[in-house]
Amino acid sequence: MKIWMVDDDVRVQRLVTRLLGNFMPRAEVALFHSPLPALAALATESPDLVLMDGVMPGMSGPEAVAELRRRGWTGPVIEMHGYLPADYRVPPGSRLLMKPFHSTALLDLVSELVKTFFDDFYNLLTICMTLQWIIHSTVMCRIHQLQLIIDLR
Repeated sequence: MKIWMVDDDVRVQRLVTRLLGNFMPRAEVALFHSPLPALAALATESPDLVLMDGVMPGMSGPEAVAELRRRGWTGPVIEMHGYLPADYRVPPGSRLLMKPFHSTALLDLVSELVKTFFDDFYNLLTICMTLQWIIHSTVMCRIHQLQLIIDLR
């Protein structure tokens, strides 16, 4: 699983990277100090989950998430904010995590989103296996029919 951590605070990056490393040792965590390099990386790779700071130089987290969506990326986002305007609405596909946060709050959110990711993957795999069984059954039925025709001659 590929996780992108976009935050200009190195201390937050270290903390989150350490937590994710302990929680998901096989996850690949890519660090970005601002949204612009993350958006550039989207041209060649796609994360499974993005952790996005709310306020960064150059582009805000919500602006970056909107740009990710505009470019066609549909994966889950955890938006990490220290403060929010009263009228802020979390966009679809995003979850909100207020700073300062407890490690269990972050890990609970990641766990929920990863479970959703794997549930979707499992559902897709189940559909593929069902289709494979249908195709196999159809082919075997046709072979059986041909065998009967050959036997009748």
